[in-house]
Amino acid sequence: MNEIDCLFERSSKTCARWLMPVLVSTSLILSACGGGTTNTAVAVSAPVANAPVVPFEILWMNDTHGYFVPTYHAEYTEVDSYAATAATEGMIGGYAKIAGMVKGFKAKATDAVFLDGGDTFDGSPVAQLTQGTAVVPVLNAMGIDVGIPGNRDFAWNKESFLAVVNGGTTTGTIGGDNPAGTAGLPGVAAPGTTSPGLSYPLIAANLLDGQTQATVLPRFYIKKTANLTIAYIGITSPLAGGTKKADGVTQGFLCQGQAAPVPLAGPPYTTAAGANVPACFNIEAEISGLAATIRQTYNPDLVVVISHMGYFQDQKFASRSTGIDVIVGGHTHHNVIAPPAIPNADGSRNVVVVQAGSHGKYLGKLDLMVSGKKVLSYTNTLLRVTDANVAAYAPGGVPDAAVQTLATAAYAPFKAQLDTVVGKTTTVIERRGDTQSTMSTFLTDALSSLFTTDVANFAGIRYGSSIPGSAANPFPITYGDVVNMVSPNITTGNAIYVATTTGTAILSGLVTALNAEYGPDPYIWGGGDVTRYNGNVRYTYNITPQATITDPLVGSHIVNLQVTDTAGTVWPLVTNGVSNAANLAHTFTSAGFSGTAANMIPALTAVDQIVNYIKAQPGATIGPQLNDRAICLDKASQPVALAQSGLAQCYGPGGI
Repeated sequence: MNEIDCLFERSSKTCARWLMPVLVSTSLILSACGGGTTNTAVAVSAPVANAPVVPFEILWMNDTHGYFVPTYHAEYTEVDSYAATAATEGMIGGYAKIAGMVKGFKAKATDAVFLDGGDTFDGSPVAQLTQGTAVVPVLNAMGIDVGIPGNRDFAWNKESFLAVVNGGTTTGTIGGDNPAGTAGLPGVAAPGTTSPGLSYPLIAANLLDGQTQATVLPRFYIKKTANLTIAYIGITSPLAGGTKKADGVTQGFLCQGQAAPVPLAGPPYTTAAGANVPACFNIEAEISGLAATIRQTYNPDLVVVISHMGYFQDQKFASRSTGIDVIVGGHTHHNVIAPPAIPNADGSRNVVVVQAGSHGKYLGKLDLMVSGKKVLSYTNTLLRVTDANVAAYAPGGVPDAAVQTLATAAYAPFKAQLDTVVGKTTTVIERRGDTQSTMSTFLTDALSSLFTTDVANFAGIRYGSSIPGSAANPFPITYGDVVNMVSPNITTGNAIYVATTTGTAILSGLVTALNAEYGPDPYIWGGGDVTRYNGNVRYTYNITPQATITDPLVGSHIVNLQVTDTAGTVWPLVTNGVSNAANLAHTFTSAGFSGTAANMIPALTAVDQIVNYIKAQPGATIGPQLNDRAICLDKASQPVALAQSGLAQCYGPGGI
């Protein structure tokens, strides 16, 4: 076993639609809840004679996306109700609130840990503007025992990721595949920002160097509490395997299972097709072997995997692996109240699989009864991170003072710009939804209007705070809200691109995305929602694959698809499951926030263009709504625990 393989508590750097059979028949996934929701205790294993029973508490957060100060966050199903919720409970999350609640719980528990499930350094406007470095001092004060990186923590490039984690200066480029596309916001194109490095261990068994294939981070971590020894194995997202170096060409990282880079006319080496998502999930044997070695060498009471694969992916992984007791998950932003216990590959254990939403909205609290090196039973609670719960659970009923001071200081350099009000909204603007959201409806319609294009698109990303507007109480939109909406770091810099596309490209992209989003195998779904389009692109589809659709170009979900160009001509691309070859060949003008240098509009920044668009509306007021641009025809027949999406987060014939 190499020195890099493990990491002990005493040092932060080195160390000597797919449903599983479950013990909990229904895994309850909530779109929203109040102060906190707890499942009833679930038995997992039979008691071991004469073995002591020890309570063990796992506290965790996942997918906070650098929102270290409180924010608003609506789920798709809250689009009609969140304005009232926000008016009652105020902002949610914030690292100081979370840290205060964690301190309160740890003070009452003999054996407890606080974990982070990744997607921590990228997402919020300040995280984007500083390449994650501003988040690090705040994280270091929270008392995190161990964490893993998520896919968005690799948002920039290899060099910047290592600088954030180990300490150092980032490269100053965003969108690692296009270092030149960095025009725009103050800070985005800066020479780089400096991180002190993480003070807590970051682990990932499946993250490899892109050139040497050596393990980059410790694969696991052993932590002793008063009465227990627990082993933690890290599994980051397979999407980490797409990370390049700062040159935008050389392979920076690989995920275990991914094909090694091949020489293309000599160095630098790169992969031809990026991360191979299915292959990077298929590492159950390797992780099972690691768990077995850990058990033999360190004799832990439990083996806990901290995963950023996704909720349904974690369940499949649990069923195909051995030696794991618990998977604390992330990536897909599921609010899981009653987590399932999945029988593992050899039937020796039932693996508890949990996840706690996103954006710091919930603190996860998993209470285990441990005996004989197994979990006897568990109770899970998601606690909404609100002022009321801080008052109930944090020492003194207040946020952690040290973390609050650091969070305030980290936000201060950006406060004047980000808090500037640029307009108002009369509806809730939120990010999520399988095929559309109010945020993407606004962005795509604004783009097509600004640049007079037939179509406009935006990536189906999950992270992003919300704006709780209503007709009765229009809510301010700030400059920071627009940075949050556009998210320059996930696009090709803070720029706008106008090009052409074909009907074939539009159809092909939707077919691929719907097959992944609603496919039978969660391992083909790397993450994210379906690409969003402006109102000129309208389609209907079924979540359940339709055997009656036999056109190979259409796949098995889309029923009808049409594009209306700027002249008002309607181009049917698919009618009743049959494609139109002539119309698929038609060329449409297209606008987006990603593209190539040749298609970038010079001297424009994406954020400022959207800000100006808002200001140009009557009363500087917008009110985007969900509509019939994308309709899931069979929404009403979907089960509550629909694979991939939790609830069917789509606009059906009857609305949301």
